Amino acid sequence: KTIALCGKDMDIYSGNDDQTVPVMALGGKGIISVASNIIPAQMRRTAALMLRDNIIKAREIQNEYLELMNMLFCETNPIPVKYALGEMTGRSCPLRLPLTELGDKNKEKLKNTEEKIGITTKTINKSILPITALSVGVMSTVALLSMFVKRNAKIAVKENNN
Repeated sequence: KTIALCGKDMDIYSGNDDQTVPVMALGGKGIISVASNIIPAQMRRTAALMLRDNIIKAREIQNEYLELMNMLFCETNPIPVKYALGEMTGRSCPLRLPLTELGDKNKEKLKNTEEKIGITTKTINKSILPITALSVGVMSTVALLSMFVKRNAKIAVKENNN
């Protein structure tokens, strides 16, 4: 309703990874993403595809990673994503109170989900990980990545139109 009422006068961004495609299909401009800390290339590609109105391919990518997106919210954010980053990088991602360590059952579920979609410490290109999350906090990294996705999606659209 907000997009319909405001049109181009207001940019709307999805705040939920699992709603990227539907929000952008209705006119949203991008995503503030938690999953982009774990799968940055895939989230960037999804947003770029949606900006080019390629809903079919964007939907395929979103559906492929939907279980991971949901697992990243199995407990209070940013607990699961910090745990996943720590596992992927071999670095600790300390939490401050009132946040606590990810529960053992959810650790196992998250590991199984990552393995199921092929994310392991052996397959991760550490140069693309948002390592700044380890020191400045996940939320700051998410905001930076969303700006990066928007800027690069516009560049990709321009390159493909030339």
